Amino acid sequence: MPLFQVIHIPKSPPMAPNNPQHPIYTQYQAAMQGDAEAQYYLACCFLNGEHVQKDEAAAIPWLQAAAEQNHYKACVQLANCYGQGIGVKENPTAAVEWGKIAAGISNTTEARDLLNAYTQKVKESTFTFWDFLTIVGMIICICAICTGKLKPGQVVGLCLLIGMGLRGLAKLIK
Repeated sequence: MPLFQVIHIPKSPPMAPNNPQHPIYTQYQAAMQGDAEAQYYLACCFLNGEHVQKDEAAAIPWLQAAAEQNHYKACVQLANCYGQGIGVKENPTAAVEWGKIAAGISNTTEARDLLNAYTQKVKESTFTFWDFLTIVGMIICICAICTGKLKPGQVVGLCLLIGMGLRGLAKLIK
C-alpha cells in the first residue's frame, strides 16, 4: 500500500519564526528551500521545545519533509512518532513503513531493531480470525455456565477459553 494512503501528508510544513533575529531563522530559510538536514533540525526543535514552543504535532510535517528526502534520522524519528503516538495518532502500520524506509537507507542494528519492534506491535494489535473464534467460544461458554448445562470439571477449561476471548475483545476494541 502506498505510504500516502497510510498516513496524512500535509501540503506544507508549519511555519517557524520568520524573524532574522530568531535563533533558528537561518535553519528555517534552509528548510523552506528543501534542505533535509534543516527540516530535521526544525522538527527536533519543535519536538524538544528548543528555540520555539514545544509542539510535537508541528514537528511531524518537518520530519515528513526530511524523511521524504531519505534523511535517515528523520525516518527513524518519524517511525518512533507514529509508533508511540508522539504528535500524531498512534499508527503502528505507518511506523513499520517508515521503519522499512529507514532500514533501506541504512541497514544498521538500530534500523532493524526499530522495524522489528513495530512489526511485532502490528502483529499484536491485529484482530485475527482466531480471536473471533475465541470470542464466539467465550459467548457460548458464558451461556452454558448461566444455564447450568456444564459439569464442574468443564468450568476450568471454559474459563481459559473465556480469557482468550477477552484478549480478542481487547484487541478488537483497540
